[in-house]
Amino acid sequence: MRVPPASFLAGKMVRIFYRSWRSTLPAAGSFPFFSGPGRGKEEGASLFAPRKAPAGQEQRRGLILALLVSVMGSVALGLTLVWLNTERTRLALRAHALQREAADRMELNAKLEVERTYLLSPAVLSEKAAALGLRAALPGEIRRLEKEEESNQEGE
Repeated sequence: MRVPPASFLAGKMVRIFYRSWRSTLPAAGSFPFFSGPGRGKEEGASLFAPRKAPAGQEQRRGLILALLVSVMGSVALGLTLVWLNTERTRLALRAHALQREAADRMELNAKLEVERTYLLSPAVLSEKAAALGLRAALPGEIRRLEKEEESNQEGE
């Protein structure tokens, strides 16, 4: 297969470029800022009216829009991931602190139970009673009172 010379290819590319460039120029006799390709003065084109873009440019705009949306989505997902990791770490530290506090309270409860048992032992109670000048009650010195609920039920 024979390859065409470079000058032929360059000339063909220049002609293609010139045709595409020429199609974007405004109509003859019109001001370039107020009218675009395919729009004349009769259409009432203004500076603020949208210009019709060539088909390739529309496709490019769609690709750029899709790229921007995907970049913004990626940034949002990245920020969400960072926030979730921060929250997970914060909650893990809080759970660890609560576990430590629960263990400390259980240890303190066990110590207080041991101290209560010691203070209520008969040997310690008899020592404290002797120090205060108290003695054990004799059988005739103890009186028992009934609860109010029991006495109300008996009276009815």
